[in-house]
Amino acid sequence: SPPGRKPNARLITKVTNILDKNPSTSVRTGSHALKTSKSNFHRIKSKVLKRRSFVKVTIPEINEKQAATGKKNIKKLYEKVNNRKMVIVMDDETYVPMDPKNVPGKEFYSATSRTAIPFNLRARTKKKYVGKFMIWQAIDEIGNITKPFVTDKSMNWEFYLHYLKKFLLPFIKKHQTDTPMLFWPDMATCHYQKDVKKFLKENKINFVDKIENAPCVPHLRPIEKFWALCKAEYKKEVSPSTSVKEMEKTWTKISKRVANKSGQALFDGLRGKLRLTAREGVYAVLSK
Repeated sequence: SPPGRKPNARLITKVTNILDKNPSTSVRTGSHALKTSKSNFHRIKSKVLKRRSFVKVTIPEINEKQAATGKKNIKKLYEKVNNRKMVIVMDDETYVPMDPKNVPGKEFYSATSRTAIPFNLRARTKKKYVGKFMIWQAIDEIGNITKPFVTDKSMNWEFYLHYLKKFLLPFIKKHQTDTPMLFWPDMATCHYQKDVKKFLKENKINFVDKIENAPCVPHLRPIEKFWALCKAEYKKEVSPSTSVKEMEKTWTKISKRVANKSGQALFDGLRGKLRLTAREGVYAVLSK
């Protein structure tokens, strides 16, 4: 129906049915299926049915056993940190391209029309194989961070043990005062190698053991968001870091800036999320 004219009830019902059956139906697909214009379908969807579009939440794929284990272990974790008034410390490693231009993310340009500027200014190149650095770092609930460890190698337990000795242990000794800290690593195999666990126990570092850890809960680990913020800042860098030492210097500057601005805020509400997960399951936080 033309703009200004009320769409017929039959078409409204058809649009409602198709969206109820599949909420992901696009305007193009829906209008084609109902043999109506895209503008008409969109008008009914937005003006009559008051439906808006939202971005789907990405969730890890887990089975029922993992979901049950996650819920049970998050409950134990929540009770532990809540009852003993502990501060959570978590670590992680991530891979960052040497060239900031290769950091994933949307890029935009302004012009009077899509083709009004040269093509080389409208496109970006993507190399098939790009050099990357692996970066390890830890952060606590207060927003304190360790120095980053940067390498062009892959993670293994020897590297991991080195990080813990050189960076994590001094960090905990510095920031753990009257309030005990709980170290919460992810479930990577090298994080629980026997020599790693021996080091943690010998140095009296409270940590979440693998059998007590929760699988596939990145949404409960604010360090994931910390990485995203740091990478967004690195993407703004003009020139690439061509050596480990250069990247270490750049990432130290960036991670400090992000931690000072957002470190503590990233952990706001974490206790509530842990409590909700303990009560309703591993996807409860994402479904709200």
